[in-house]
Amino acid sequence: MKEFVFRSVYEVLILIRESHGKGGVIYEKVNKSGIILILALIALICGCSHNSTTQEASGPIDPILEAALDMTFADYSLSTLRISGSEYISITEEYLIDSDTWYSEPFFGFEGTEYTVFDIKEMTENEYAAFKKSIKKTAEELEYQNFEEIDTAWTSNVIDDVEFSFKYVFARIETKLNKKDAYYFKKYTFSKVDDQWKILVINSYLDYIDTPRDERSMNKYLFYDNLEIKYINEVQLNE
Repeated sequence: MKEFVFRSVYEVLILIRESHGKGGVIYEKVNKSGIILILALIALICGCSHNSTTQEASGPIDPILEAALDMTFADYSLSTLRISGSEYISITEEYLIDSDTWYSEPFFGFEGTEYTVFDIKEMTENEYAAFKKSIKKTAEELEYQNFEEIDTAWTSNVIDDVEFSFKYVFARIETKLNKKDAYYFKKYTFSKVDDQWKILVINSYLDYIDTPRDERSMNKYLFYDNLEIKYINEVQLNE
């Protein structure tokens, strides 16, 4: 299978436009700081805040899980332009090991232009509105699911690495790809730095639910150490 490297969802749109009707493709992007991110979905725009509920009804929330819940909201929201660059930074800055590098890397690539988180942050209200309008038009042309219809993401609890001193939280939303049901996954890898657990790597993956293009890759987001990954914590996107 051919591997595609992209900055974000908007470069993906260009290839989808070219390969539309050829059965779909799987995308992966690796930035210079080693953070892996797929942004392979497109949205209509809405204003939103977020809320989350966990399986545990009482007691303090694990700070690693809390970080993953916030990152899940922020990543899905900025990748679909539901929040601004400033909002994204305010939510995520404390959780990333190297936030400045991450925000300086190309996050969006659309119609030949690259945009970092800092670029999005500096857009005026009119520029941001025009950018959203362009994205909406492209989404409509490609008959993608309206992201306003997707109001919930789900995460796992914290999972310990079986060999190394990392911890993981997995997240997913259910969407449509070429009019078929698909999962858009994220995997947050946490490493301990100065007695704090912060995010070192973000992996993402998009594939069909019923007929995955790459079952082995899909299974990495369904099972860990031969145990099913349970997506049990709700992240509300449209509140």
